[in-house]
Amino acid sequence: VLIMLVACFLLRKSLHDPGTAMALLVCSVAASFAFDLQHTDWWYHKYPHVALLLLALAYFLTDLLCPVLGKLLSDARLLRRIAYLASVLMVVSLCAIAVNPRVLRTTGTHSAHFEVDDYFAQYKPPTTVYVFSTDVGPLSFAYNRGLNWGGRFAHLWMMPAIVQNELGRIGPSAPFKRLPPDTLAKLADLQRTESAEDLNYWKPSVVLIERCERGHSCIGMSSKNFNMLSWFLQSPKFAEAWSHYQPQPDLYTFDVYKRIP
Repeated sequence: VLIMLVACFLLRKSLHDPGTAMALLVCSVAASFAFDLQHTDWWYHKYPHVALLLLALAYFLTDLLCPVLGKLLSDARLLRRIAYLASVLMVVSLCAIAVNPRVLRTTGTHSAHFEVDDYFAQYKPPTTVYVFSTDVGPLSFAYNRGLNWGGRFAHLWMMPAIVQNELGRIGPSAPFKRLPPDTLAKLADLQRTESAEDLNYWKPSVVLIERCERGHSCIGMSSKNFNMLSWFLQSPKFAEAWSHYQPQPDLYTFDVYKRIP
């Protein structure tokens, strides 16, 4: 951002509209401050900063190369060739994506969750599935496959706060609030009860449970070895609801269970 601000200032006489690029950069800096104040490492919270920065860069380069682009656009024959080439590249890219959608998958912290999508591919709608996870990704995989989601929530959104209060915070930079013991007990009971009710109501045919380990960090619980199923089974209501499920061969980072008649 600093380099671009300096470039906009030094090349302002060569630009038609330096103010817009600089305004976008200022917005990008403000978005980065908003990201820092949240004290999280979630990439999508940083997205506004990155998007505004890229938009400023694109606008700056377009403005700077405006004379060159003007000469190119004045040549109708060259313009047609560029349009044909761009169309061919676009068609080839879309065909490649249609044949192999995995090319859109990015490698990163949560790339292991794509194993859930591959696993869901074997089931046909309207199979009901559910995933015990603090990540919202599995819900999108189920939705895209046309499967029913066996829960009222997209993910276990209360678990990070509960686990950090029970096992200690995950680090000084992570959001954390110490909860009174009675509040913590109420939240834990609520999470277990609601999960048991969801299992009894939707009766998902397949349930996946994410393994939260040091080698695979669950969102909001990194660096914690946490056995999610054992934690839920402390509730008699959940244990009763879970008695209808039997273990299956595991996935890489998920335990798999199927409902028995």
